[in-house]
Amino acid sequence: MIIYNHADGQGNKEVILADSGDMYMIHNERYMVMELYHGNSYTESNPDGVQSGSGYHDIAPLMRNNFIRSKMVFSMQSFDLERTREDLFSGNRMMKNVAQLTHDIDSLQMDADAFRYELFNGVNSYFTYHMRGQVEVPSRYAEQHAQRQEIIRQNNLIKKVAKEERRLDSLAQNGTDTTGMMALFWEKQKSGKEDKEKVSDAKLQKISEGAKAAGAIVGVSGDSVAAIMDNAEGLLAQQEIEAPEQEEKEEMITPNYYADYSFEEAKLTEAKVDSLLLVKKRNARMYRSALSQSRYVKNTIMSQANKIKNRNKSRYGFQIEYQKKFAMSMACLIMFLIGAPLGAIIKKGGIGFPVLISIVFFIFYFIVSMTGEKWAKEGVVSAFAGIWAADFVLLPFGLFFLRQARIDARLFDTDFYAVVFDRVKQLFIKKKKKEQAESEIAE
Repeated sequence: MIIYNHADGQGNKEVILADSGDMYMIHNERYMVMELYHGNSYTESNPDGVQSGSGYHDIAPLMRNNFIRSKMVFSMQSFDLERTREDLFSGNRMMKNVAQLTHDIDSLQMDADAFRYELFNGVNSYFTYHMRGQVEVPSRYAEQHAQRQEIIRQNNLIKKVAKEERRLDSLAQNGTDTTGMMALFWEKQKSGKEDKEKVSDAKLQKISEGAKAAGAIVGVSGDSVAAIMDNAEGLLAQQEIEAPEQEEKEEMITPNYYADYSFEEAKLTEAKVDSLLLVKKRNARMYRSALSQSRYVKNTIMSQANKIKNRNKSRYGFQIEYQKKFAMSMACLIMFLIGAPLGAIIKKGGIGFPVLISIVFFIFYFIVSMTGEKWAKEGVVSAFAGIWAADFVLLPFGLFFLRQARIDARLFDTDFYAVVFDRVKQLFIKKKKKEQAESEIAE
């Protein structure tokens, strides 16, 4: 017997040679014993100060032991059958019940809608001029965002109330009079909400007062302030239109070839010409900036779209698992409706032929169900249609076989189809004879 010890991972540095040996289990098979007879063990150790694999070729000491009987004991604990903790699989959708699946489906749908709201709400900030302010958040996502914010506010309020109740309980235990403190807490919460409303109203009031003050300075009546504020955007737009025209007029130089140019005029003319030559560079810089902004907008939208796609893909998986809870139970009943009547209808062939027919229906069910599940995962069809398609297709077969078994029909007997074939054949023969007779009469 030759045994190589690779426990340290350093190669064949420990070798055991023996003439014979025994292996057996002890202590309820928790330990394995290897008993060797008449042999030697060889151990090669590393030299002092030199680590294994360092590349040095120093002489390594070798230790040799001779034994008549040697016993080695190995623990078999790593081979024990231990149940895996359930919490490791609790997050898997296959381990969840109907209520948990419903909760997860709603959560994933809310996450996807939140990403859509962020996309529509933030897309206006990406446009500087074109389409700025034209992208509106759909009312569905805006309402859901408002509901989420309200839920968050209520949860925060509940936490504050619980914290305040614990504080008052601790004060009461210390002998402090807490009468009216909870009412004071609610007053603070109410006043805080009113303060926020007052802040927004104060901003509007400040804008209005500033407009009225400006009107008083320039001698405009208070009734005309609103008209001035309404026309502000029009005046700004008009200024933006007139400004380029003025700049063009300033940049245009009308040369006078009959006048003597001074040094200052010549210098000014040279500066104007240089500014005209730099227009292309300025335009190129603007184009690069616009291209960079467009790429940033594209990457942002694609990132949000991928997040929404991943959430929807996870939601499809949970919806499929939810529908499977009911569709698989219904499939057992449908298979029973197909298999049981087949045993009563088929009189010949023993049990083999009914089992063969049932296997054919099962393969058909498996193909249809797998195809529907794949389409449901990709979002081509709904989870309900993809999972229940196989049940809806096989249910009529089961009801048909059940009816045929109730009336004791010979559906799978060869004599039954032979009679039907003969009747069809006779119909064609009679039709042919009738046509021949009519042709003879016509002649």
